Amino acid sequence: MANSATAHSPPSKVQASDFDFLSFHSTATAAPQQPATFLLDSATPFHIVNDSSLFAGDLKPISLRVGGIGGHAAVTGIGSVKLRTDVGAVVKLINVYLAPQAPASLISVFQLDS
Repeated sequence: MANSATAHSPPSKVQASDFDFLSFHSTATAAPQQPATFLLDSATPFHIVNDSSLFAGDLKPISLRVGGIGGHAAVTGIGSVKLRTDVGAVVKLINVYLAPQAPASLISVFQLDS
């Protein structure tokens, strides 16, 4: 069966900018040569970061607990995080929870959609 699209072309319904989100690396880390790792999570309703140094600007203190991250984790703050993808696009995540004991930093697919 012949295919008119080349192997390097994205599907027609996908914009090239959609591929900017394939890999996230933080621009706010203390050691830029060691980027922070984020997991793209389709189950969590909110972004979670476990490193306070990744927050851009003020971090508002809050106190609550979230479940599902290897159990429960205490959330101690909320703020914004700026990330740079592997292709150089800058993404600003807002209303990001700081959960220092969380085993991973999570990017919510749900929040990216809204």
